[in-house]
Amino acid sequence: MIVKRDLELLRRLLLAIEESDDIPVHPNQLTNLCSDQNLLNYHIYLLYEAGFIHAIEVDVMGSYIPQYRILYLSNSGYDYLDSVRNVTIWNKVKSCLSSVGGNVALDIVQQLAEKFIIQSLTNRLLP
Repeated sequence: MIVKRDLELLRRLLLAIEESDDIPVHPNQLTNLCSDQNLLNYHIYLLYEAGFIHAIEVDVMGSYIPQYRILYLSNSGYDYLDSVRNVTIWNKVKSCLSSVGGNVALDIVQQLAEKFIIQSLTNRLLP
């Protein structure tokens, strides 16, 4: 199975984790975001590795992708989410990314989103 990082799925996961009333959040509670459990677990793993979530690894026999119970978003996770939260900003980011093939490092996604946010704020504050 070839797995590619899906920036849209990462964003939706962060939004769902933030909105969840359950602590810890089990991946089974997020299957409405992605029907492929392996793909979902892999993206939760990517969020963990990026330091965007605090989680506890769960041993699952026969699974080649680590599985986690999500405790909460980290400060870095909130910073990233806050930069891509707004749908208008997110659509601008995706549009820009499509011109370079669609996938870049998460810190570049965040920096690009922050530039759009600053641009939007500047346009509102300055006549």
